[in-house]
Amino acid sequence: MLNINLLLFSILIHVMGDYYLQSNGLAQSKKDSFKKLVIHAGLYAVVTILFFLVFYRGEALLLGAIFSFSHFLVDSLKFIAIRSKRVNSAQSYVYAIDQILHLLAILILTIIFSDKLLSRDWGVHLATLSVNRGLILRFVLTLLLISKPVNISFKILFSKFRPKSSSDQSADRSGEIIGTLERILIMLMLLANQYTAIWLIFTAKSIIRFDKDNENKGFAEYFLIGTFYSIIATVVIHYLIFKIS
Repeated sequence: MLNINLLLFSILIHVMGDYYLQSNGLAQSKKDSFKKLVIHAGLYAVVTILFFLVFYRGEALLLGAIFSFSHFLVDSLKFIAIRSKRVNSAQSYVYAIDQILHLLAILILTIIFSDKLLSRDWGVHLATLSVNRGLILRFVLTLLLISKPVNISFKILFSKFRPKSSSDQSADRSGEIIGTLERILIMLMLLANQYTAIWLIFTAKSIIRFDKDNENKGFAEYFLIGTFYSIIATVVIHYLIFKIS
């Protein structure tokens, strides 16, 4: 029997270790340096094992170790793929496959360990969370997912649509902040069941960026892709986390 809280908790650990505890510099350097990849894997393992020990106690140490090793294994395969000349022009596909493999590994490990963890009475741990704590777990995971991971995924998956004239790093940073705030607002609207209000955000953004859209058609198209991606990503993540149990 699949333990949903364990699955969500495992995904939360992955998001923290693979996005929030990994700087942009480390993310770039580990593509060319196996040593940097090992450093990332080590940091990921420390965080993973620590969180499993705190929330699931000593019996979950094995799960944390296997969880960390599976991450290192997938990242090693990605490293080999990136070093291959065949995928030099397919970075977006490598990124997507990498994350899919990570999530598949998490799902498989969660299914394997769910019954074992549920059969132990360890007191206060995620398998026996109250409804309020379960909702907090879902809320925090949603908030983490719609922030940095969605921003990074958009940059990589839609890089070919990025206007060549758009190279200002400060503007990129502003765009990331605006996109994150936009998705947080959408998430709050979804939680409040105010679905029609989501389109007010889209309308407001369109009015604000109207002048720039008229000046640069390439930017207008990139802006529209980013906006629709932002809305779709938030709705899908919200549905998967809050509606599926």
